[in-house]
Amino acid sequence: MRRRIFWKVAAVPAVLIVAGIGAVLSFPVARHVVSGLWNLPDRLPALAANSQVHYEPGAEAYAGDVAALLPAAIAQIEAVHGRGFAHPVIVGVYRTPEAYAAANGRGAAGGPTGPRGVAFYGRVNLSPELFQQERQRLPAILTHELSHAHIQGWLGVLDYTRLPKWFKEGLGVMV
Repeated sequence: MRRRIFWKVAAVPAVLIVAGIGAVLSFPVARHVVSGLWNLPDRLPALAANSQVHYEPGAEAYAGDVAALLPAAIAQIEAVHGRGFAHPVIVGVYRTPEAYAAANGRGAAGGPTGPRGVAFYGRVNLSPELFQQERQRLPAILTHELSHAHIQGWLGVLDYTRLPKWFKEGLGVMV
């Protein structure tokens, strides 16, 4: 009898936890955030020339271009924002739209209307389309997303989400 009671007492919280996780993951936004956290660019190989730039295998040339642009973009952000980065920002460079979609926290792979860059959890993820069709936009998008990552680094992700969108995007465009 005690054994049955013990198993029921142990099983009820476990079932509730599993059901709660299933309910949360049934929302696309939650799935994309979990996917983004699972696929942070920190787990990708780092570029030898600049350890802040991480790349999906096959995107080494793209990562080299980003590493060349990074010091000027960081200097511009620090000058406009009036302070340095809270910590070194990681930049993820992707070769395939699928890997980019898994890592950007939005589940969007780009396409004609998708994001070309995303600042997620204090890291910058760059779409493969910036290296292929839209190479001329790379410096501007990198700087814009670094602006978001700079604010996220100082405020934290939760406080950053409370800022008005017009402020965050306006600052990124201004920079």
